[in-house]
Amino acid sequence: MLRRAIPLIIFCIAACLGAAGQKKATVIAPSYAWTMLPPLGLHESATIDTLLFDYSMESVPSAVSPAWVSTGNLGSPGINMILADRPAMSDFYFRDAIRHWIPMQGNHKFYNTRIPMTLVSYNTSGGRETAQDRLQADFSGNVNSRLQFGASVDYLYSKGSYANQADKNLAWGLSSSYMGDRYEL
Repeated sequence: MLRRAIPLIIFCIAACLGAAGQKKATVIAPSYAWTMLPPLGLHESATIDTLLFDYSMESVPSAVSPAWVSTGNLGSPGINMILADRPAMSDFYFRDAIRHWIPMQGNHKFYNTRIPMTLVSYNTSGGRETAQDRLQADFSGNVNSRLQFGASVDYLYSKGSYANQADKNLAWGLSSSYMGDRYEL
């Protein structure tokens, strides 16, 4: 038994020594993400979320807040019942009810990934009569270490549980950033 194992042990040791003698690969700087803070556009660090923790909560309206009140389907107007967590009322009152679904300066992420990155998410629930679908996709790619281009799509389609309750939202956008020594755009 030991005689049969000796060639295998020698092969494993040779493979380990051969791998240790190879050149080290070039190291790419780590990716990072940020959002902009209104009104001046200052940077605030953000996470690149690739973990599936609480992923099921992304497809229900209560993902916004534990006390979110709405008609129950994706994309529908709603309001946070925790007064301390409500943002200030905007100039156009009717936009406040759908603020969570609209891309704005504070909730859009910029990525500096060094290598092209695509994040795709698709959620579906319900049957034929009450289907809810959401497709989200984000792309980011760098031209060089300072210039970045990105694109995003968020498509929501929800039939709802009642007559005339359907929602359909399409939000898309293009983004770019330049992070130079003296200038940022």
